[in-house]
Amino acid sequence: MLEGVGVGVGVEGVKEQTPTPTPIHTLKMKCSYFECLQILVGLFVSIAITIYTIIQTNNENFIAAQNHSKRKSYLIRCLYQNNLITHRLNDNSFLDLNFANLQNLNLNINRFIQTPHSFFSCVNMALAHLNESSFEYNQLSGNHFHHSLMFKVNLRATTIHLTYCDENSPIRTSFTRAFLLQSTFSQSRYYGIDFTYAIMNNSLLEEFYCYRCNFTEAFMIKCNLSYSKFQYEPINGYQFPKDYKASFIRTDLTDTILYRIRFERIDFEKAILIQTNATQATFLFCNLTNVIMNDCILIESQANHSNFILSNLNNCQMNRIQMFYVDFSHSYCYSCLFYGANLTGINFYNSSLDRSNFQNSIINREQLADARSINEIYL
Repeated sequence: MLEGVGVGVGVEGVKEQTPTPTPIHTLKMKCSYFECLQILVGLFVSIAITIYTIIQTNNENFIAAQNHSKRKSYLIRCLYQNNLITHRLNDNSFLDLNFANLQNLNLNINRFIQTPHSFFSCVNMALAHLNESSFEYNQLSGNHFHHSLMFKVNLRATTIHLTYCDENSPIRTSFTRAFLLQSTFSQSRYYGIDFTYAIMNNSLLEEFYCYRCNFTEAFMIKCNLSYSKFQYEPINGYQFPKDYKASFIRTDLTDTILYRIRFERIDFEKAILIQTNATQATFLFCNLTNVIMNDCILIESQANHSNFILSNLNNCQMNRIQMFYVDFSHSYCYSCLFYGANLTGINFYNSSLDRSNFQNSIINREQLADARSINEIYL
């Protein structure tokens, strides 16, 4: 080493050039961007894998559930065709479907192919779990559904008659105390069915024909019964036992839609029809004693030869209604609209009609004179 020359000086006495170091914060920033990119990519991949796994699992579970329902439906159909679950005379029945878990059972029938497979009769499914099951286009005569859980059950276009499952007497299909929320009965034809105490809120019963059916104390809140028909006797002379009722006694029909429905010789005593829309409906020879129909709509309807004794129809809209020879005695109809109504022969004896509107209606003062109260009425 030469005298006077310090460390870092070359042989030729030229100072060595030490590379300028990159600032530490710059390295840290570059590493952070790269690391963030790696993390984001990894995160998105993980999310994608998780989502795929969930979807795949759900698909597999859905397919497994579908296959399970198909197997269950096939098994029940096979048991029925071999008379192993029916209660007909001389059948080989050894299985009882009481309390059975038959959820999502699918026994739908092709509407254009009527075969023996279209029948599913004389089967006891009382207390069974039938939620979201479907019996579309089946003939279900002689079955027992009482106390069954039947949430969202599809009974569309089904047929039920009285039938002989043995040699004693015809069997009446029963839905007594069944849980039938949001179920579908549209376009079905039933004869002599028992729905007493059934819970049927929010169900669809459009174009539903039910002859001599008993809905006593059933809950039918917010149901749609448009274009349906309920009669004491069908027009074809179908014969029923004398004790079979055509009844909605004490039935709760609050907020129901009864558009263009037809009731003939039906007993509604003490039924609740609050806020019911019965536009263009027909109540012929019906008993509506003690009903509560406040805030109802009966525009352009017919209630000829019916009985409204002791009933409450406050704030009802009955414009252009026909009420020929109706007994409206002892009833309350505060602020009712009878505009343009035909009230020929109506009996208002001891009724309260305060603030009601009778403009352009067919009525005479003698009829109104029998009322208990007619304060501030419009004529």
